[in-house]
Amino acid sequence: MVAELRSRGIKIGSTTGYLAEMMQINQADAKRQGYEPDATVCAGDVPAARPYPYMCLQNVISSASPRCRPA
Repeated sequence: MVAELRSRGIKIGSTTGYLAEMMQINQADAKRQGYEPDATVCAGDVPAARPYPYMCLQNVISSASPRCRPA
């Protein structure tokens, strides 16, 4: 599924309630298994986590194409 999305130019983002330090371990393990999202946002990376939309918004900002980013 991920490969199909990437072949269509769709980027993959991840949100989690884990601390960034915990996610480093999880991300390393996921990468060994072939999964590496374009952006990962932890609850501590944004002003408020779930149920607020800030983590999803940060994923969009972090994975946006340079031509889509504001000057």
